[in-house]
Amino acid sequence: MSLFKIISSTILLVFTHTASAQNLNSFNIAAEVNDEIITNYEIEQRILMLRIFGIKNVSRELIIDTIIEETLFESSAKKLKLMLSDSELDSSFQKFAKRGGTNKLDLLRYLNIRNIAPETLENYLKAGILKQKVIQTKFAKKIKITQKEIENAIAHRKNSMANEEYKLGYLEISSKNKDSFKILNLIKNKVDNCFDLALEVKKYKNINLKQYEINDKQSKESIPDKLNSLDVNEKIIIKNNKDKNFLLMLCSRELELSKENLMKIKNELFDNKIKKRGTIYIQELKNNAYISIK
Repeated sequence: MSLFKIISSTILLVFTHTASAQNLNSFNIAAEVNDEIITNYEIEQRILMLRIFGIKNVSRELIIDTIIEETLFESSAKKLKLMLSDSELDSSFQKFAKRGGTNKLDLLRYLNIRNIAPETLENYLKAGILKQKVIQTKFAKKIKITQKEIENAIAHRKNSMANEEYKLGYLEISSKNKDSFKILNLIKNKVDNCFDLALEVKKYKNINLKQYEINDKQSKESIPDKLNSLDVNEKIIIKNNKDKNFLLMLCSRELELSKENLMKIKNELFDNKIKKRGTIYIQELKNNAYISIK
């Protein structure tokens, strides 16, 4: 046998042996979850896929933990008799590909060129759908959004809702009396809120009290334009407007949300609650499962 053939045979033998060893190692068990196993191959494929998708800092430990959770959610889905249809999976494929500016077929070709099996992405997408199905089935109907929670959420968002409209509630006192300015000042200094003001006015003659609710955008074209600069229960006197003096007190300022923004807030509150339920649930599944990491 020539030297060239001997070297070639040796290289081929070493290469074949190495490839076989790597192949065997890839299919070794990396973790056990109850009666299910997770192989090194699954972990290596997931890491490679995520890195190709641009997620650089992917640790083996994180991927193992993620696949353990997916396995537990899949078992839970079976117990709940939740099925995943071909159309659901295909739709998920198409949406995922579209976000990357491609289509399902080209995406799978792209992964295949980079030695990533189609099952790797399929299992990844399937796990996400089943997780959502389980959480929705177990907790969605139990989640309630209270009016107080909506109000608190609105309060936190006021600064970022400059384009939204406010409903202003206020009291207006007017008088043509010769001493009306003096009287209005006296009343102004005696009261602290709109309820006090309504009672105090009853002590005086020839003073008109009116209660209004207007949109803050409307107020820019009328006397209450000053209201936008007032805090609730703050007062202001306007002198000699159409031969009258006025005392204005702002009683309330409520954000009037559009239907779209109100629905957005409700959805955010719901998503936060169901996410917390899901986090607690997966921890319960882990606590009650047999998990062994090799």
